[in-house]
Amino acid sequence: MTDKEDLDDDRINLNDNNDNFLNEIAGHVELQYSLEGENIQDVGNELSETENPSTSNAHGDVMITGGFKRKSDFDVPVWRKPRNFEYSRTPINIEAFKMEEIFSEIGSKSPYDIFSLYFDKLIIAEITHFTNEYANQHNTAINVTPVEIRRFISILYISGYHTLPHIDHYWSVRPDMGIPIVKQALSRNRLKIIKRFLHLADNTDLNTVDRFAKVRPLIDALNKKFMQFGVFSHILSVDEQMIPYFGRHSCKMFIKGKPIRFGFKSWCLCSESGYLFSSILYGGAATPHDKNVGLGAQTVLDLLANVTEPDCHIIFFDNFFSSYHLMCLLNERRFLATGTIRENRMAKSPLRNLKKEKRGAFDQLLDGQQEILTVRWNDNAVVNVITNNSTAKPIVYAKRYCRKQKKTITIPQPKVIQEYNHGMFGVDLHDNAVANYRIRIRGKK
Repeated sequence: MTDKEDLDDDRINLNDNNDNFLNEIAGHVELQYSLEGENIQDVGNELSETENPSTSNAHGDVMITGGFKRKSDFDVPVWRKPRNFEYSRTPINIEAFKMEEIFSEIGSKSPYDIFSLYFDKLIIAEITHFTNEYANQHNTAINVTPVEIRRFISILYISGYHTLPHIDHYWSVRPDMGIPIVKQALSRNRLKIIKRFLHLADNTDLNTVDRFAKVRPLIDALNKKFMQFGVFSHILSVDEQMIPYFGRHSCKMFIKGKPIRFGFKSWCLCSESGYLFSSILYGGAATPHDKNVGLGAQTVLDLLANVTEPDCHIIFFDNFFSSYHLMCLLNERRFLATGTIRENRMAKSPLRNLKKEKRGAFDQLLDGQQEILTVRWNDNAVVNVITNNSTAKPIVYAKRYCRKQKKTITIPQPKVIQEYNHGMFGVDLHDNAVANYRIRIRGKK
């Protein structure tokens, strides 16, 4: 084999009718199929068994691609005790090196300069354009400027840490309520007009399939901005986030028992410290996805699609996402992951029943071919964990309160459980940081 070319570059063009014209060039192909008047299942049935279609992407567009491997494409796991076993791959931690590069780039910037790296002039210009266009469609010329849009956003952020009972109080003449910087930035009526006509997309050119079409341009732009420094964290976590919303929308969720019961659900990929790398808005049960892997597994794979160095990260997720099938797919993509798992997704791993054993008891089994380890541990309840990079030993110890002895005791804990507890809560830290300064000026948009 050689990389030497046999053809002259000058002869390769569309006007060349000779026999040496290159009419087959390898590349990526994406087929898009409209949902109108068709059933996704019927479309999938028209494809061959080997094509295995994936019917959605992060933007809500219906897609037919090569899809993911099915469970039957992998060998049946053979479970055994992991005696003297070592993984063929170990995670590489280069986070400190990447953080030095980022600090050298933005370490001298002010908070406003860093904010401008995300809401840059292009994003502000698009919001300004779409807002003016929406106002013109309603026979109102507001002629809002980019400076006013920036000031409007800044007032929204001020309401997150300087909370007043009503929006009008920010312009109050009372010394204990009125805020001079807000009064100088925008008048009350001007802010209400901008709030009324604020728009992020062109209403005349919306994707009818995408339920989030009106905010999609901003979501896509911010996802790119979040990734501008690359995925620099060694430990990543995938989890859901609730965005509170009390208006009417077909994608609004109600989740009983959550701190935020009503709102939009978003799947997030975050660092250990809570930095958001990517998010995907969830449109409900009607959201198309590849049924060969399930919604949870496809969400993880979609969020990790932009991670360029899989060996440099460890991913954590909970039992909504994890399965033996997902771990096999992550192995193919060289990702190292750990997650809690439901018993019916463990590929029949015959771990012993620990319900009647004492607290701290555990069992583990290994599939040596795929290098996937399952661990069961008895805590206040039985916990199942699956991993392709960690081990149960060496055993660590965790503090628990004992009702019988009426004191705090220590119980044995597998190492993989400790690592999961340490690395899983990046999305929760991100959610907590947002909640501490959440915008208090409410609206139904």
